[in-house]
Order: sequence, then C-alpha cells, then structure tokens
Amino acid sequence: MTILKSCVHRPVAKIDDGPRDQRKAVVLHTAVSRATSLFDFWQGGSAGKGIGSHIYIAEDGHAEQYLDTSRETGHAFAANAFTVGIETWDNADPDHTPWTQAQLDKIIAICQELGVPGKALLEGPSDGVGFHRQFPSWNENKHSCPGDLRVNQVKTVIIPALQGGDVTQDEFDEMHAKSHRVRVDRLAEVADSALALSDWAEGTEPADPGRKAIVDKLKGARREGGSPG
Repeated sequence: MTILKSCVHRPVAKIDDGPRDQRKAVVLHTAVSRATSLFDFWQGGSAGKGIGSHIYIAEDGHAEQYLDTSRETGHAFAANAFTVGIETWDNADPDHTPWTQAQLDKIIAICQELGVPGKALLEGPSDGVGFHRQFPSWNENKHSCPGDLRVNQVKTVIIPALQGGDVTQDEFDEMHAKSHRVRVDRLAEVADSALALSDWAEGTEPADPGRKAIVDKLKGARREGGSPG
C-alpha cells in the first residue's frame, strides 16, 4: 500500500482497476481545468468506472491522492498497467500555461518519493517519467496532453532534477527513440518466430539462417522432450 506523504489522501474507490505492475513510473497529464481538486469529478463518476488519476496537483502545488499507487486506474490506455497517473491544473488553457514552480516542485517531490528515476519512459513496462501524448498506444484519443510547454518542462526541468544534472535535447530524444527501436526489434523477432513455426509445421527447411536456427532449436527440444525456451 502506497499513500504518499507529499499528498493529501482523498480515496475514490470507483477509479480502482486492480493491482498495478509495480514500476517506478509516472505519466503526466494536464486537466484543462481551473479546479483546485478533482475529487468531486472522479467521485461523481461522469468519466466512467475505472477512469481516473492517482494524483491531482493544483496551481499552488497542493496535491491530492485519490488512489493507492499500488493500484491501477484508467488514465493513459496502454500505460495504465504500469504507471501512476498525475493530473495537473492548467488554468483551462494548457497551450499557454506551463506548470507553475510550485507544481514542478511537487511533481519532482512525488517522483522522488516514488523512486522514479530521471529518464524518459519506454512505451512498454519501464521506469521513468512520461507524458500522455508520448506514444500513440497511450493516447488513443489523439490529443496534445499535456501541451508543448509542459512537454518541454519534462525534458528541461523534471528529468534533469531527478537525475541531479542536465539532460540535453539530443539525450532526451535518444531516450524517447530507444523505445521505438526496442519495439520494432521485438516485433521482428515475433514475426521470424511465427514464420519459422509455419515452416516447421509444413516440414519445410527455412532458407533464412535466423529462422533455421529457431526450427533447429524446436527440433532439438522435441527430441529431448523439453521446452525450447
């Protein structure tokens, strides 16, 4: 159970979607709101059951926690299962309103309390800091959350503060791009395995050396009566 010292605890049971993969990971959002609290909004249920945020940070840095961070809630689609969702005040104008210094200080304090490292999240389960629009699988509604100004603050203020040093734009872009390379490489491995299994099932010897190696491994496992893994 994780109730943060840096937040006021105001639990909302209806946003609980069950246990969360315990990664040290946050996804930052902007609420398009002037509200000092989202408690009544989440408690009212108009967003739908299981939709919410773990935390909301007001303009002055006051933070409310609505859900234990060991639990999952719906805030960023494919990232829900492994991240803590943090909504933030933006004067209902995120395109022209960066996070205040008080909000930045609170975001950093929450990340430090959760043990979040100073690096960009990958698309899949990982540790670090992310933002809602960072990947299409996190942003199925295709909006701009949390806005250009705040994305820049993630790169130039929040991640450097958590690292204890500066992160250049090139370094952030490389961290961001790494997840795409990992995902593409994994998809290629899955495709090769599927083709190799097809060849094996048909009794065909693959011409591709990589696929042949997979088939040879499967044949060896079958002879030994074990698993190819």
